[in-house]
Amino acid sequence: MDARRRRMLRAASCALAAALVSCCLPLAAFARTDGGDAVLGCSAADLGISEERLPGIDASHAALMDEEGTLWYGRAAGERAQIASLTKIMTAAVAAEHLDAGDRIVVTPEAAAVGESSAGLAAGDEMSFGDALKAVLTASGNDAASAVA
Repeated sequence: MDARRRRMLRAASCALAAALVSCCLPLAAFARTDGGDAVLGCSAADLGISEERLPGIDASHAALMDEEGTLWYGRAAGERAQIASLTKIMTAAVAAEHLDAGDRIVVTPEAAAVGESSAGLAAGDEMSFGDALKAVLTASGNDAASAVA
């Protein structure tokens, strides 16, 4: 792996870490518990675990699973949920493993039409992967993430 790719991967990893930390820290003061949380497949209430002993997580959904697939803790873990910007962050991280900052990205009509959170890209726009990465991570651009993918 060349130095430029390592720097890009390191930058994407740092951005991911910073995003995760910034999402978690301010919410700690508002963390809540839910008596319906599951511990090893049973409700915490059924296991006699008081709400005070449950983790303070300010999230509508949560899951802690080991590599064998055992669900150790869950809150609404079986329900579908939108994962929002995490998809964009992971797209950036995976792309950084395979592309160099100077590699060219061309926005397809499909990528430009994504809508929602957008960096304002148009079909046919061309930019370096480095610039596309900035559009994904700073503008939270679904269009840029789709173009990179």
